[in-house]
Amino acid sequence: MLYKLGYIGPKVEFSKRDTIAGDLIKIFKIKDYKLENGDSWLATIDHSYYLTTDVNQDVAINAAFGNQEVVTNSNPVIDKQIWIIGDSFTDALKPYLNATFREVHYVGHWREKLNILSSDLQKSQTKPDIILIIKAERTF
Repeated sequence: MLYKLGYIGPKVEFSKRDTIAGDLIKIFKIKDYKLENGDSWLATIDHSYYLTTDVNQDVAINAAFGNQEVVTNSNPVIDKQIWIIGDSFTDALKPYLNATFREVHYVGHWREKLNILSSDLQKSQTKPDIILIIKAERTF
């Protein structure tokens, strides 16, 4: 995505980590599912920064999905504000998004927030440079 927009993100290296249950196992409350080693990866971001987190005041509160928060990066790779409307897959991308952008606004779940995005944008004191909609398709 970043390359297509003309940006270069932080350097990320991946290594295997201890296997953990993913969001689908949690969502469906599956118990005793045999996890396989090699399914989980640890992303190490080669970039120094620290993050501060505040409640997102620019959106209508809806607790249907995740924390509606604003994460500010002390040393962003890309000096842009991004709004994220997503699903549970957003959690896996948060470390990368937080390390990359100056300000990341987590707005809420796409099912609840996409239809009121224009209203939230009109009410917002500041406007995002980028809006990212994360919707992971799953087939069972």
